[in-house]
Amino acid sequence: MDREIRAILASVVHPETEENLVDGGFVESISATESKITVGLRFRKSRDPFAVKIKNRVEELLQDLYPDSTITVFIKQGENSSAKRKEQIEDMQRNTTTATVDKVIAVASGKGGVGKSTVTSNLAVALAEEAIINGAEVFLTFDTKKIKKTSVGFEVLSADGRKIETKTIINACGAGFNGINKLMGAETFETVFRRGEYYLLDHSVSSFVSHPVFPLPTEYSKGILVSPTVHGNIMVGPTSIVGNEDAITTREGLAQIKREVNSTFDNVPFRENIRV
Repeated sequence: MDREIRAILASVVHPETEENLVDGGFVESISATESKITVGLRFRKSRDPFAVKIKNRVEELLQDLYPDSTITVFIKQGENSSAKRKEQIEDMQRNTTTATVDKVIAVASGKGGVGKSTVTSNLAVALAEEAIINGAEVFLTFDTKKIKKTSVGFEVLSADGRKIETKTIINACGAGFNGINKLMGAETFETVFRRGEYYLLDHSVSSFVSHPVFPLPTEYSKGILVSPTVHGNIMVGPTSIVGNEDAITTREGLAQIKREVNSTFDNVPFRENIRV
């Protein structure tokens, strides 16, 4: 059986390297019994554009040859070399500002809604304030148009002609990170944006709930939850609507919140809404 499986794998050729899966070293593992066949493939590129297509083709060929067996083909991407990985880590440590960091504070939790984003965002603001106190300058309207590699780091140019020289660039641009990656000549990623809309209720109804209440989650979101805020308001939402990065609120989204929150609560005091 192993020989037959390898023959099938040898019949599949990677379109870019023009190597078959066996001779090209793509086959990492084969496990076969009378009822189940599992094949592991490893692609050298971290995001090989042909990986999924090849996986599907191998599954199709194996299923044709063994129609009564359960066929599983899993893929891994990127070099599998511990020595290479160690070299990459050491290089990263030599060339980043974290090389001399003694401590790392992890902000983590096993569930949502406990304050991870609140803690990290406020920590970022506090650190920025400390930097300003110590002489740093923050540009809030710096429209980056060009990034040049220099012998000591990078030169970042804005649309209005301003220039920043730096050793390190941290791409923390949120929805706009692909734009910076393009300027850097780095890898870009396909993104799907989802917009979340909320109702914010007044302090006068703060006793309506005392802790976050989650419905059963959907495939795409946690569902419409009702949660107290640290300021004493009540927040109802969010939606999870596919769109672009525009931060807009729609009648349809607000209607969805009112409709779906009824699965967990009756008589939500929407009359006390102060902001959407």
